[in-house]
Amino acid sequence: MAIIISVILIAAIAFCIFIGINMFNLAINTVTSKKYFTEDLRIFKTDETEEEKKQKVKWLKDNSKEIYIKSLDKLKLCGYEIRNKKQSDTWIIAVHGYMGKGLDMVPCIQKFIEMGYNALIIDQRAHGNSQGKYRGMGYLECKDLKEWIKFITNKYKKSKIILYGVSMGATTVLMETGELLPENVKACIEDCAYTSIWDEFKCIYKKSFKLPTFPVLNIASIVSKIKAGYYFKQASAIKAVKKSKIPTIFIHGENDKLVPCNMMEKLYKVAKCKKEKLVVKNAGHIESCRVDTENYWKKIKEFISAYI
Repeated sequence: MAIIISVILIAAIAFCIFIGINMFNLAINTVTSKKYFTEDLRIFKTDETEEEKKQKVKWLKDNSKEIYIKSLDKLKLCGYEIRNKKQSDTWIIAVHGYMGKGLDMVPCIQKFIEMGYNALIIDQRAHGNSQGKYRGMGYLECKDLKEWIKFITNKYKKSKIILYGVSMGATTVLMETGELLPENVKACIEDCAYTSIWDEFKCIYKKSFKLPTFPVLNIASIVSKIKAGYYFKQASAIKAVKKSKIPTIFIHGENDKLVPCNMMEKLYKVAKCKKEKLVVKNAGHIESCRVDTENYWKKIKEFISAYI
């Protein structure tokens, strides 16, 4: 009997390790996940036609200058600099979501351009035209964002910066607000951020597999530390906003199934900065802009005006 129990225990541990490693590979390792995910499965989805996509690509090409910087770990990161004809000193740094790319942010950036602002759209590491093997889920990207802020402030000394991120990009910008930032950074707009990658993976795992997260999530986190350099609990927006001094507006869709709206409420509650929030009824993940377009942009415009 003891031998049978030992075999079962060893098999269970081996199975958990196998699942943990695969969870890391699917979620974080871009080389592995490409075998399972396609462009059509990106989280930032739209109902755009091929013609609309072509127009978006053309607009970005016609209106931006493609630029590159180096991350602290020597990756080549791509961005798109867009100068407004009105010669504004205000810059929107736009950060896309998980499995997305800078091009996804064009419709939103067009709105900011109409408001008279400049924009820097970035391809996060391991996305778009930026290098990288592992996704940082906001933790590694936060360090990259700091380098993009340096790029703008060094090039444009009088710049006033607004951070704008959606989904994983929203977590990235929130994590950045917890850092020591130059006075140029005036405000932050986040849309559908998760409290931490640990919380988000825990939520997805329970919902998808109906199984306890221990020890699979713990194993995946250890693998992430070994391979990508961070534990899942390190990617925490909730820790960052507790020490943030950057005015922030928290936006979330009430019907978000991917990142539950209660995560936004938790972030908003503990945030120490000047803050506002907008919860959009009948909106799912990153759908607030589409579901209530007028109010979404009215609220953002008023928020920016208060700090610029």
